Amino acid sequence: MIPLDELNKQNQKTAELCRILAVLIEDRSLCETGVTCELFERFAESVREHFNLQDKTLYPKLLNHKDKSVNGVGLRCLNGSKEIKRIFKSYMNKWCRKGLHVRNHERFVAETKDIFRLLTERMQTEVELLYPLVRSVEANERKPVAMV
Repeated sequence: MIPLDELNKQNQKTAELCRILAVLIEDRSLCETGVTCELFERFAESVREHFNLQDKTLYPKLLNHKDKSVNGVGLRCLNGSKEIKRIFKSYMNKWCRKGLHVRNHERFVAETKDIFRLLTERMQTEVELLYPLVRSVEANERKPVAMV
């Protein structure tokens, strides 16, 4: 069974961190503080944990499903996940290697807001498309087979 409750909790945690960090990064003097760095580390770990849990539990079920439309949605979401992970890794390597390193504050804020927007859109897709599909697949698997 896919832990949708846990995935939703992870999304809520990530969204909360995005909202908090979006406020903190606006003030240049707060960007490289220990608290902000700690929150960025928590944010990055939250994103990584979420994608890892999806990779282990959600995509195998969808990609191995007998219904090709379920496979298609699973594959599109998996490919989107891979692209987001690539972009996120590049962002983290640029700005957050062993703590935050903000040389160009305006660019950092713009790129960070882009990352937050990308992740927020992804979370919305998960809630509106991916998780309802998984619930439907799991509900159909639990239906008893009629005996003839």
